[in-house]
Amino acid sequence: MISALIGVMKSGCAYVPLDPFFPDERLNLIIEDSDIKLIITESALADNSLLRNISSELLIIDEHVNAAPDMVLPSILPEDHAYMLFTSGSTGRPKGVPITHGALANFLLSMKERPGMSPDDRVLALTTMSFDISGLEMYLPLISGATMVIVSQETAMDGVLLSELIDRTKINYIQATPSTWTLLFESGWKARREMKLLAGGEALPVQLAGKMVKTGAEVWNMYGPTETTIWSSISQIISDDQEPHI
Repeated sequence: MISALIGVMKSGCAYVPLDPFFPDERLNLIIEDSDIKLIITESALADNSLLRNISSELLIIDEHVNAAPDMVLPSILPEDHAYMLFTSGSTGRPKGVPITHGALANFLLSMKERPGMSPDDRVLALTTMSFDISGLEMYLPLISGATMVIVSQETAMDGVLLSELIDRTKINYIQATPSTWTLLFESGWKARREMKLLAGGEALPVQLAGKMVKTGAEVWNMYGPTETTIWSSISQIISDDQEPHI
């Protein structure tokens, strides 16, 4: 998946995530609204009735093993689109939000500086790529020399399995929603002092923020709508009675 996304962007195109767990109605809307020309998928998903009935070309990536011929890649400009994500539609019809390479690069370089990431970090890639915060988990380790550990959906939804994975793979950098942090703490998981814990995507309750700070780990509260490229504001939570800004 990571190789495919980078390949799409290096080719001068933009990607539009199609989560196979989304209802067909939402996937149809995304495909039609964004005028997708090519769908990259895998053989386990290629027989989906939705994909059989669309006009877009299919590339089944696990069957496409031949090396690509030598080609000259286009120059990518900051104003070129890197990806498009669709909003949830909670306030009406879902809308596609195109994000440029310049905006994505600005975000990643900012996050590399603060909260910071280094080659010593081991990062949990927890989020589905149809949610924009996955951009941090996928791309920030790559530009920082850090290690990315990709989590299956089954593990991401199970607090016990997730906590075991974090401990087994020596993860020290985790970005998650408050709902997932609650899931982890309720499973009995204990953070280590050398960890960075990032919370965003939902309002961070004071009680949960306090519980995270009491572990001794570095805790950050994040906020940002899809339209402004993932996180737009961050603040460190220092004390266990500090109320998060967002």
